Amino acid sequence: MSWVVFGAYLVFGCHPSASQKNLAHVDEHVSSFESLPSEACGDLLAEHHGIKVYRNYGKGLHSCGSYHRSQDGYDYGPEWQCVEFVRRYYKDHLHHRFPMKGNAKDYFDAKVPHGAISPSRGLIQYRNGRAEKPKEHDLLVCPNMASGYGHVAIVIRVESDRMAILQQNKLPAEEWISLEKQAGNWIIGWDCAGFLRKP
Repeated sequence: MSWVVFGAYLVFGCHPSASQKNLAHVDEHVSSFESLPSEACGDLLAEHHGIKVYRNYGKGLHSCGSYHRSQDGYDYGPEWQCVEFVRRYYKDHLHHRFPMKGNAKDYFDAKVPHGAISPSRGLIQYRNGRAEKPKEHDLLVCPNMASGYGHVAIVIRVESDRMAILQQNKLPAEEWISLEKQAGNWIIGWDCAGFLRKP
């Protein structure tokens, strides 16, 4: 992964590894549109279970769009940040409303014990490096990314030694992350605090 600066804005960028180049469709439910030539704010990048991933082109820590709410007034967040996508995915696909908002880093509460419900999220929280292995639909939280604002993504497929995630405001939208089992515990390849799961 690399960091690319456009003017005053910090933008996520990635140099594809061999596994990323072979990503294609990591799940049969994912439709990828990243090969389209346009690179404008709000371009459709991927779709998973009917939930779309959009481009936040050239803005990085800032939103290139407006504030997004559902028809019934639920706050998704600024278009097209990573938090906006996971909030939309959990509400529209998993029918879960987060009790509180916040930056990506705020979605993992270090005070919540491993395997306990996070009151601010209404989800079970698991720490990276423990016996629990990530599953499809888990919400991955990496608080140290994006200059301390953090990054969140959705797990869409899990294999024996890697998992695929879908994400907004970081390219590519579909990406593999390594999983390594050490002494009965699972280590996620990125510097992530852990993941959340719907009870």
